[in-house]
Parts: sequence; C-alpha cells; structure tokens
Amino acid sequence: MFKPIFTSIKDIEQFFDKLDLNSINWFFLCSNPHAIHILERHLDKLDNNCWQPLCENPNALHIIEKNIDKINWFFLCKNKNPNAIHIIEEHLDKLNDNCWKPLSSNPNAIHILEKNMHKIYWMDLCENPNALHIIENNFNKIDEVCFWTLCQNKNPDVIDILKRNLDTLNNDLYWKDFYWKTLCGNQNAIPIIKENLNKLDIECWKELCLNSNPNAIDIIKKNLHKLDRNCWYYLSSNPNAIHLIKNNIHKINWKGLCQNKNPNAIEIIDKNLDKLRPVDWSELSSNPNATYILHKNMDKVNYLNYLLNPSICYVLDTDAMKKQINNGFAEELIAKALNPIHFTRNLELYGYDIVLDEYVDFIIEKYK
Repeated sequence: MFKPIFTSIKDIEQFFDKLDLNSINWFFLCSNPHAIHILERHLDKLDNNCWQPLCENPNALHIIEKNIDKINWFFLCKNKNPNAIHIIEEHLDKLNDNCWKPLSSNPNAIHILEKNMHKIYWMDLCENPNALHIIENNFNKIDEVCFWTLCQNKNPDVIDILKRNLDTLNNDLYWKDFYWKTLCGNQNAIPIIKENLNKLDIECWKELCLNSNPNAIDIIKKNLHKLDRNCWYYLSSNPNAIHLIKNNIHKINWKGLCQNKNPNAIEIIDKNLDKLRPVDWSELSSNPNATYILHKNMDKVNYLNYLLNPSICYVLDTDAMKKQINNGFAEELIAKALNPIHFTRNLELYGYDIVLDEYVDFIIEKYK
C-alpha cells in the first residue's frame, strides 16, 4: 500500500537560511517540543525570558538539568513531564510561594503536595485531576473560587462531587453563571449539562461549542438555533464538529476553522483559500495538518506562528516515496487496475477501455 513517508529535518536551518538568526523570535521557538535540536545548537541566543517557555517545554529537560542556574522555577513547576518533578524535588528550597501555584495544579506533584499541605494553593489544586482525594478530605477549604476551578477538573470522578453539590451550582446568585459556563467546557460534564439545558446562557453555548466530547456535538446539533456568530467561531475550531461545519459552510468562521486540527477541516480550507484573510493565515500557520497548504503559500505565512508549528520539523521524504513506488507498488497498482474482472466490468458497465484509456462507442450504444 502506498502512503506518504515523513522524515525529520535534521538541520532545520535550511528553513532558517531565509531568516537572520538574530531576527528569530527565540522565545516562541523555546516552547516548541520539536525544536529542541535547534535550541541545543543556539543556547547563546536565549536570554532570560527564553528560559521561561524552555523550562515549561516537556522535551527540554536534558538542557534544563545542565543549566540549573538558569531555571525559571515557576515555569518548571508547570512542566507536565513527570521527570521534571525529580529536578524540583532536589531543589525545593529554590521554590518561592508563587511557585506553589503551578505546582498545586501539576498532576505529577501529588506526593510533594501531600507532604507540604500548608503550601498548597487550593484554587489551583482543584484543577488537578490527581488531587480529588485531597480535595474531598479537605472540602471545608473549598470556597466559591475553588469550586469554580473544580468545575474545570478533567478527572471524570469530579462529576460525582459536583452532582452532590448541585445546590452550590444553582443557588449562588453571583457565581452560578461562572459555574455553568465552566462546566460546559468540561468534557466529562455532559450528563449534568443534558439535565440542565435550561440553565445555559449564550456564554455557556460558546463553551459547549468548544467541548471536545463528541456527545456535546449531539446537544449542539439539536440546538443550532441557539448559536450566534461567536458560537460559530468556536464551533468552527472544534475537530468533532466537522460534519456540522460541512453542512453549514455559509456559517463557518474561517479564523476558527484555520485552528481546527481535524484533517477534514484542512480539506475544506484548501477548497476555499480565497476566503482567508491575513488573520486567518496567521492561525493556519501554526496548524500541524496544514503544512502542505503553507508550503505552497509561503508568502502568506505568519513566520512567528510557523515556528510554533510542530509539523515544520518534518517533511515528505520524496526519495523514500519513490523507492516505495519502485519497490513493487507500481506493479501492484497495475495488477489491480488491469485485473480481468475490473477490465471487463468497466467495459460492460461504462464502455471504458482502461488499457486504451478511451470510451468505446459500440459498447456505449448497447447500454443506451
């Protein structure tokens, strides 16, 4: 079977040749997990600000470990690579109070938090999917703001906690709108939302249009009349909403669609390039599935966003693909195309001679 073959660009400076290295936004590049091999060769270009996104980059730990004196501890505490915690554990004395905010929400830091309960930021902890046992055992510490972040928690078991506290969701006159809006963005909260559609205002519908749960799309499909233009911006960016988008081309927000990571969204864009404005091209420049469009329209690319695109580190390996064709694919294709069954069927049904690549008149007359 023929398929595209990609290869890593060992030296991405073939792209950088078009740019002055001093003009590159290294701050943006430091956040790209696939750009580590570039950054390793150009550490001299990184200023103090660059170490913020680099310390949060899950693939940069080997660089970070060799440069302890340059670590931004606040951003390292946000790093979701489990191995980042080992570095933090060895240097707990370097954490100031502010560092405990991102650490409280870090799923990999539970064992550290359990030993340092007095340093926990409860609002941030309520967002931590691995911290529900701590939250339930200390529910007296959960105020209105904490409950709001609890509505964001991605652990499916949080729904049971929220169901037991529906009075809080419904009765706090100031906070209830925030609670329901936040819940509509939580992929695990669909069962609660289905039972409380009357609680949703237009802000809630915007969040629901972003929800990554396919069941959220089922709710939206039955309530399309409730969506305004802003809702369609969010819905256009939702990978699971592609069938709704295809059936409502006239309502597409192209900026939102350019953010959509569904390959089928890129097909729609490719057929409607004339509808894209500069702001849309800017969004498309960071879309990893849009590289074949971007490569044909480099004059429209936003280079800052392009540097954030994880797919720029990979290109089609045309040599390997040619070998694939010469390694039996061409013969396989010919054998299938000229199979006597296919040949006869095309001739009888359509009057098409696949060998001569032409329609045969007397056959066509036979089937008129």
